Amino acid sequence: MKHLTHIILLSVVLSLFGCSDRRATSVLNHADSLLSTHPDTVLVMLDSLRAERSSDMSRRQKMRLELLRADAQNKAFVNFTTDSVMREVTAYYDAHGTAQERMRAHYLLGCTYRDMGDAPRALECYHDAIDKADTTSADCDYKLLSRVYGQMAGLYRRQNMLTQSIEHLDKMQVYSLLSGDTISFIITQDQIGSIYGLMNNYDSLLAIKNRVVQLYKSRGLYTHAAISLGTTIYAYLANKDYLQAKRMMDIYETKSGHFHTNGDIAKGKEIYYYTKGSYYLDIQKYVFTTSYYSIFCE
Repeated sequence: MKHLTHIILLSVVLSLFGCSDRRATSVLNHADSLLSTHPDTVLVMLDSLRAERSSDMSRRQKMRLELLRADAQNKAFVNFTTDSVMREVTAYYDAHGTAQERMRAHYLLGCTYRDMGDAPRALECYHDAIDKADTTSADCDYKLLSRVYGQMAGLYRRQNMLTQSIEHLDKMQVYSLLSGDTISFIITQDQIGSIYGLMNNYDSLLAIKNRVVQLYKSRGLYTHAAISLGTTIYAYLANKDYLQAKRMMDIYETKSGHFHTNGDIAKGKEIYYYTKGSYYLDIQKYVFTTSYYSIFCE
């Protein structure tokens, strides 16, 4: 229904203006305003515009269309399969664009290589995007800059370069705050805590997660808080704090939204069963060892 509404709106906009240049610009502006909330709709709109008006559009309009389309594709989680369009778009904005446009183009080119499995080229493009940003400008897109650092952190994490991942998440949270995006800041803190867990630094994990949970709760994000607590279970097991481990398990299973009504966990979250199994194995060992030493010492 939303797709249909915006397609109808597109048709109305196209019919309102006599000048093709104004028609295309109006649609592109409208598409840009919808990117954050309706990227899938934007893809439909821009594909329609491309098919109906491409021959009437200026080169700048065509490049803007492709830039917006790539942004919508990325936000809608539609994988890039070729770099040919974004290479052309990036070259155009390097020659004719503003600092914001150049940063955006290089960021999206990096996302293209990310989807194509070329991590080194993706990182190179993300570095280029950072270099293109004008952080001295009053209208610097700090939110986009935070996403650039977030993408880099994700690539480093997948390559098990955990220290580098934390370094880039630290940068991400700085620019999240500068953009006024406090939720992104909290989520970034949450991710940092999880990485400390991968490094077996459980004290740092617990300190960060406990702070993050309070921040989530203060904003009414109780499901987020419960999901975050799920990653503390193994830390409590490592510290042999079985009471807290069980408490976190109960919260995670009842408040995270990851479990069906029959008690089965949602697809993709099955790793939790490993943690839960570890808890029961540790409890069994603990009870056996405690009983053994109790008898031995009598």
